[in-house]
Amino acid sequence: MKFKPKSGTFILFIFCLFFFGLIASIVCMNFIVMNKFVGDLIEWVSFIFSIIAIIYISYLILRVSKRKIILYEDRIFVLEDVGSKDVKLQYELEIFFSDIQEILIKVDTRNSLNKSMRYVHTPMPYIVFVLSNGLEKRVNVYYYSKNQVIEVIDYIIKKKKVLSSIFSNKSGRELIENIENK
Repeated sequence: MKFKPKSGTFILFIFCLFFFGLIASIVCMNFIVMNKFVGDLIEWVSFIFSIIAIIYISYLILRVSKRKIILYEDRIFVLEDVGSKDVKLQYELEIFFSDIQEILIKVDTRNSLNKSMRYVHTPMPYIVFVLSNGLEKRVNVYYYSKNQVIEVIDYIIKKKKVLSSIFSNKSGRELIENIENK
């Protein structure tokens, strides 16, 4: 199963990207068609700004479109975000269900490697997997809907229970409710 972001924040973000991309394209086309590259400084500045905006919006769409949680029969795989280490929330991650000891949800401003980030000040939810070797692996779920997060957690719990009948963990819904009550 593959999960792509579907939360309201994510949809609003995509709508804003589309809207600003459309405005930048209109300004760019207006400059090319109407003025035929003859104009004053303001027209050139608006043209250059439009080109930069189109490139930046294309880059943001690429970053957002690569965000994915992939659940296999025996493991979970998360793709790495595109971007520099200052803005990368999620690093590539592969966890075998057999290695999981506990599943938690934590909210903080760190990335998936649990390191501080320079430009991120918004607390974001992470599914935290406590592994049998004592390490914690984190999956950023900020752009995913509550139902998607619950579905991912419950799928992993179900697969883990097949591997180990003594495994017990709070359900996805219970973990989400604990976050909302804090």
